[in-house]
Amino acid sequence: NRSMSTSTSIPVPPTTATPVRRRSRRRPRQGYGRPILELVMVPVTIAYLFPLYIMVTMSFKTTSEIASSTVAPPASLFLGNYQTAWESADLGRAMVNSLLITAVSITVAVLIGAMAAYAIVRGSRRTSTAKLMLFLLGLMIPGQLGMVPLYMLMRDVGLLQTHASLMIFYVGSLM
Repeated sequence: NRSMSTSTSIPVPPTTATPVRRRSRRRPRQGYGRPILELVMVPVTIAYLFPLYIMVTMSFKTTSEIASSTVAPPASLFLGNYQTAWESADLGRAMVNSLLITAVSITVAVLIGAMAAYAIVRGSRRTSTAKLMLFLLGLMIPGQLGMVPLYMLMRDVGLLQTHASLMIFYVGSLM
């Protein structure tokens, strides 16, 4: 039982395409520059890391060890410097303040940003485009232009040296 359709084959003309050439992977040029560059970068790296080494080793030394030699590694790990810094600088309170200000600022910025994005996306096409252009125009204004007026506003409202002024500033700068 044959099917009703007949298949015809269409002759395909021979192609005259050139074979595809594979690119050879060229090795990077090896010259005298690379070893010389590496020799120059070793002292540069040491020069950049040396102050970090001095800072870390001196933090674990006693005052007498620092007076005798700043470069030598400490004889034993002395953690009293960290305890003194923690207590005298009140670092615990500073960390709590930083966590509080950061958490509130980011939460408020995310909430405001989500509401603004919803208004831009869900509005009519004409108003959404206008809102988006207004938002982008605000991003083009340098933040330094608002520093003096913002300081004067915080001074006039009585918010200088408060957590609220930092939160307002951070929320405004995150937007």
